Formats: sequence, C-alpha cells, structure tokens
Amino acid sequence: MDWLNDHAWAAWLGLAAMFGVAEMFSLDLIFLMLAVGAMGGVVAGAFDAPLALQVLVALGTSLATLTLLRPPLVARLHGGPDLRLGTGKLIGTQGVVTAQITGTESGRVRLAGDVWSAAPYDEHLVIEPGQTVEVLEIRGATAYVHPTGDPLPPAPPVPPAGPTPRPISAFPGSPPRPSTRRSTMGLAILILLALIFLFVLTVLAKTIRIVPQARAGIVERFGKYRTTLDPGLNVVVPFIDKVRY
Repeated sequence: MDWLNDHAWAAWLGLAAMFGVAEMFSLDLIFLMLAVGAMGGVVAGAFDAPLALQVLVALGTSLATLTLLRPPLVARLHGGPDLRLGTGKLIGTQGVVTAQITGTESGRVRLAGDVWSAAPYDEHLVIEPGQTVEVLEIRGATAYVHPTGDPLPPAPPVPPAGPTPRPISAFPGSPPRPSTRRSTMGLAILILLALIFLFVLTVLAKTIRIVPQARAGIVERFGKYRTTLDPGLNVVVPFIDKVRY
C-alpha cells in the first residue's frame, strides 16, 4: 500500500495506457477521453497530491473532455458537410447567358464558372446573350432559367423523376462527400492513437531505472533530494525525477 501511495502516478499511467488500447478497438472517443483524464491523475500524482485529489483531477478532466471535447469531434467524424450536393446547389444562383435561349432551342449559360445547357423556364421567352438569369430548376443536364427582375410564370408540370447526370467539369471545387470525411477523420484518430502509444512507450522507458549491484541511486525532484534507489529494478517519475548514481 505504501508503494502504491508513493507511485500512484504509475497506476494512473497504466490506466491511461489501457484506455488508449481500448480506444483503438472502439474508436468512439470515450476511452480516449478517459485516457486524457487518467493523464491528469498522472500529473497530480507526480506532484505528490493526495490520492483523493488525484481522483478528483482525473474525474474532472474526464468529464470535461467528454462533455466539451468529444461532442464536436464526434460530430465531425460522423456528420457530413452541411450543404446541398450535386446539381441542387445551383438552384437559386444567378448566371449570365452566353448563347441565345428560346423555347425551341436550348442555349448556354455560365453558372459558377461552368457553362451549362439552358432552357427558359417560361417557354414563350427569348433570352438574349448577356442577360442575367436565375436558375429555377435543374432537369437532367439542363438548367431552366428566368431573367432576373421579371415576374415568374406559372410553374410548368414536373416530369417524372429520373437519373440526374452531372455535366462534365461541374463543381470542380465541391467538398468531399460524408464518407470521405469520415474516412479522413478515422485515419486522423488512428494516427493520434499511434502517437499516444509511442508517447506511453517513451514514458515507460524513462520510468524504469535499473541500479547496478553494490551501487545506489539518488533521486532528485525539482532539485531536492527525494529518495534513494536500491540495487535492482526501480520506478521513478518520468521527466521530473533525476537519478544520480
């Protein structure tokens, strides 16, 4: 029990490592937040805080990360971009006519940097090049437009829904789809967990000290004498304790 009181930080570190390993299998960020809380216990234990205070620090850090940090991370991981994808994002935008548009012959209109086949929303209109139009509907690869400022005609009958092909070069800068976003976030989490695992290995390497036979180790913490290490395997606080032989 005395050893546990003197090395409570080591128990917290082992607990953080177990939470990190569990997170690698679950990937739901709960165990990762608990691991961060355990690291708070490590810090408190390294400063010789009472065990009750260490527990409070670990619990407080875990609750803070679970309530403040995890929700936005989960939202970015499982939620896609909040926008209309495909041709729907063009509805309501304005463009400039580049080739005459009539009810009997399709013209051309420049929308969002791309040239689209266009037809008048009101089949009785003739829209000349250079006019500014607004997209009211997308049917297939054709944008149905109407001059800005003109009153809208009654809506024409909507044809049966069919496949919506995407014109070549449309939306060259559109954001990645939700599945791509989730894959990217999943990879980022795996990289983060790998870095945490390497950090834990480094900490363990600096924690274990082997004192040769017939020698002793003097432990200094913050420049003050802490304890004397006997020959054999010993445990010190990494990055804080300095061992002199």
